[in-house]
Amino acid sequence: MLAPDQFQRHIYAESIEPHITEGDTLVFGHGFNIRFGYIQPPAGVDVIPVAPKAPGHTVRREFVAGRGIPDIIAVEQDASGSARDLAKSYAKAIGGTRAGVIKTTFTEETETDLFGEQAVLCGGVSHLVQAGFETLTEAGYQPEIAYFEVLHELKLIVDLMWEGGIAKQRWSVSDTAEYGDYVSGPRVVTPEVKASMKSILDDIQSGAFAKRFIDDRDNGGTEFLALREQEAAHSIEATGKTLRSHFAWKQEDSDYTEGSAALLTGHKVTHEQRRPGTKFQNFVPGRRVFSGDFVTGHFTSDRRRNSRPTISGTTIQIAVVEPSIAHSLPVFVAPSKRLTRV
Repeated sequence: MLAPDQFQRHIYAESIEPHITEGDTLVFGHGFNIRFGYIQPPAGVDVIPVAPKAPGHTVRREFVAGRGIPDIIAVEQDASGSARDLAKSYAKAIGGTRAGVIKTTFTEETETDLFGEQAVLCGGVSHLVQAGFETLTEAGYQPEIAYFEVLHELKLIVDLMWEGGIAKQRWSVSDTAEYGDYVSGPRVVTPEVKASMKSILDDIQSGAFAKRFIDDRDNGGTEFLALREQEAAHSIEATGKTLRSHFAWKQEDSDYTEGSAALLTGHKVTHEQRRPGTKFQNFVPGRRVFSGDFVTGHFTSDRRRNSRPTISGTTIQIAVVEPSIAHSLPVFVAPSKRLTRV
């Protein structure tokens, strides 16, 4: 089960639960729905997570390059007695054992993953960078200089941490920077900040965050979309977009739209607009979209063969869902020759 957390319970209820039988195995890329009870597998089946510690496109990129992303595996149910062996073999098949595999539990994987995302890797870093940018520009410094100092150079620091921990990062920078780390870091990350982190962890462990997230998605993602729009309007985004346009050496993901946190931008997808014959312009193959997201692309199809549409021209694959659940189920888009029902 590799679909986003908010869609998994619907996919499971509609397309998996009616067909699952004793002896089957459920494999999850993240433990969210098991940990918080949105999916409750029956007895008699194995339930395991194989969780690469990176986004899917990075897992694929590293695999193709002959490397791998570290994986976390666990066993929630072991009806067969060989669930852990299957988890290890799955991790090896996607390149995880090239980098290392760690044993854990669904609870530990889910709670630590959510905490890392919210308090440090995404929420913490993003808002720290924004606050630093605002502090410099409000003091009269050029936004371009502020961007380089608080965002662009972050990659250099993170790469050093990735190679040898915080110690190697401190070893690599100047004595001035290292001393500033020691005396000024605690002024930014105060005991009050750590207390806030503990509160974030409490919300994760209690299920309060999961409920807020799922309730919002069931309500059309109104809070999520409003926050995304608000953050996209931050001045650091416009500054960065202009600067990055001058970088000759920048790396690009073919399915990323510059300046947008959304999967795609352009045309809003609805159930009706996903019917065969719908056309979207300038489509780049290999992307994934969801009902309600904005997309650019184009596909054509016909129904001449047993009502299973084939595709011609500049083509993609789109999963068709029933109108009653179109707001909550994913639409997978990838280079293909056939429309597939999920």
